[in-house]
Amino acid sequence: MSLMASVAGISHAKDNEQPPKGLRVLFLGNSYTAYNSLPEQVRTLCASVSVNVTYEARTPGGTTLQDHAGNKDVQNLIKESRWDYLVLQEQSLRPLADPGKMFGAVKALNVFAEHNNTRLLFFETWPRRNLPSSYKELSRVYDRAAELVGGEIAPVGEAWMLAIQDHPNIKLYDPDGSHPSPAGSYLAACVISASITGEDPTTFQAPLPKGVSKSQAEKLRKVAAANRRSSSP
Repeated sequence: MSLMASVAGISHAKDNEQPPKGLRVLFLGNSYTAYNSLPEQVRTLCASVSVNVTYEARTPGGTTLQDHAGNKDVQNLIKESRWDYLVLQEQSLRPLADPGKMFGAVKALNVFAEHNNTRLLFFETWPRRNLPSSYKELSRVYDRAAELVGGEIAPVGEAWMLAIQDHPNIKLYDPDGSHPSPAGSYLAACVISASITGEDPTTFQAPLPKGVSKSQAEKLRKVAAANRRSSSP
């Protein structure tokens, strides 16, 4: 076989293959998103279902969405790059203490996102361990924020509460009672990955992060699957 024929054969074979989907994702949040390399976990989970995610993350500790919205570098990053998704995670107490500021920031960020038809996905967070009753209000505020801009919800907090109920032996919190443990971040990554790909979380087969057992991962993927909301790429 000639070299040209060989190359042609390879090209023909590749033409018949289904190319993997590609998504560009920008994460805006703080340490809740940064802990345990959550954006990288999202990338590997999505890759396991043939969705290639390219991402950037802006996650300084304690940062609010208002901080991000007022940051010129963030504004330019949103406007000048073509993102498929902007994943927004608010500072953990802001939705409870001052939801109006959250709503204002969300509207401002949406103005920049609209330049490239970027979709907004809200990373709904969990209540602090000593404030479990605050979950319903957190959920209500995130839902309202999404309604204001036609965004979508990744119901991480909802999945978190179900996991605590059904699997109390899986520790989702870091010892500080606020940030996620490795298992908590894994659950969040499963919910977010399902939201941006539209895939069933039980089909994710990425290598497990350190600190999460195979048994825990299987249970958490099932929890994530039970909390899916309608969202398709």
